[in-house]
Amino acid sequence: MSRGLSRNNNELVWQHIKINYLNKYVEDLKSRTYKAFVQKLTKEVYTWQVHFIDSPLVLCLALKQKIEFTNINLSSFECGYVILFFNVVYDSDFIFFGHYRKNNFSILKKNLEYLIDEVRYQVINWILDIYIDYLSYLNNYPFMRFYRKNILSTICYEYYRYAINIDFISCIHYMDVLNFINRLSFIDNVKKYLYSVFGKGIFAELIVLLRLSEDLSVLQKSHVSLVKKIIDVFILTLCYEISTMLSLKESAYLSKSIIVITDMFNVLVMSQEPNQLSLWKKYAVYLLMSNGVIFKDAGNLLPISLSKGIDFKKNLIVINYQPYLTILINRPSLYYQFTLLKITSLVLNESRSKPFFLLLIRLNKLLLFWSQACSKYHKKIFFLLDYLMFLKIKCFLKYKKSNFVQKKIIYKHLSKFSYLSKFSIRTNKRCFATYVDSRLYYRQYCMLKLSWLSE
Repeated sequence: MSRGLSRNNNELVWQHIKINYLNKYVEDLKSRTYKAFVQKLTKEVYTWQVHFIDSPLVLCLALKQKIEFTNINLSSFECGYVILFFNVVYDSDFIFFGHYRKNNFSILKKNLEYLIDEVRYQVINWILDIYIDYLSYLNNYPFMRFYRKNILSTICYEYYRYAINIDFISCIHYMDVLNFINRLSFIDNVKKYLYSVFGKGIFAELIVLLRLSEDLSVLQKSHVSLVKKIIDVFILTLCYEISTMLSLKESAYLSKSIIVITDMFNVLVMSQEPNQLSLWKKYAVYLLMSNGVIFKDAGNLLPISLSKGIDFKKNLIVINYQPYLTILINRPSLYYQFTLLKITSLVLNESRSKPFFLLLIRLNKLLLFWSQACSKYHKKIFFLLDYLMFLKIKCFLKYKKSNFVQKKIIYKHLSKFSYLSKFSIRTNKRCFATYVDSRLYYRQYCMLKLSWLSE
């Protein structure tokens, strides 16, 4: 028996736990909980959530994932102690580690407190993932399609002619968020944890920092994923309630499909018929006003025609009247992204049978137009302009079809800048993006990028 105990006290036992088995077990619990949500079995929903929160294997997986980012080396016995007392760990419980580890106990105690908070974040994140998938399932009506991911590059641009763009950022300052959480199908342990996130001001603080693109500390970064999931749940719940009212009262008028795309607090609603968008907006206004939200000029807003160019002044419902909270665009809205891709696709299609230099000229004109119209907005509008630069580079390299020419272009146009080490290029799922030093001014940035491909 002593041999078995000594073996269980070895770090190798903890390190060699098969992560694949734990992942499979957690995914199985997620699927069972999701199935209970879809089947609307209230009792089973709460039962599976309790089982998920209290499961030692779930805590073990979360602990194993988070421990890689800390400087703690725990043996199997110590990990078992943390997991066993996970939900009741207070300062007095760490006395055990003081007797067990006499060296550097104060540092270990601080690291353990941070680690336990991180594991709690991870488990709550998994619960929110299940609920987000369930809300996404609910939001798909016969007359409506809902997307949380950015799919603007794959949408048929010719089909959707009208759009309404809404930024719900200020709703969080007016709506009773605690009442909103109470309406969700969460067990008390999850609700209490979400209450603490709001009660400590973590949510409101991170919303401001995320909108302003400020640098986040290590501690704040640990909250970001949780805050983003809370935003998703908030927006999905609003959209579901709007869609429910539409289906109950206006189903006879919904002949064409409506598509809803969300990106954090930004919601883009598109359709072929402007009347359907007006109905969606009407019930959105009803819902938000009933929850205490103040609107500015919401009644006079009409759906935007995507075939008549872009209007930079009338593309948002401005929620909230106070100047210090009214932030129209701090990041490229979905409407901007959609309109840019729509216009660019038309330019590319029209230029297929024409000389290559005409395509570059048209893209340059489009780039200049966007830079002048968007210069007063936040620096993240760079994403839209960078997409045009990506198209220009892609077209040029495709035209040359030479690796030597590609290397020559990179050396000639990129190597002469002193801040090259701060400049990187990457391709992601949404669009081509470049990262530049934030100290550079906007116009300098635009002119610099134009000079790269002006020859």
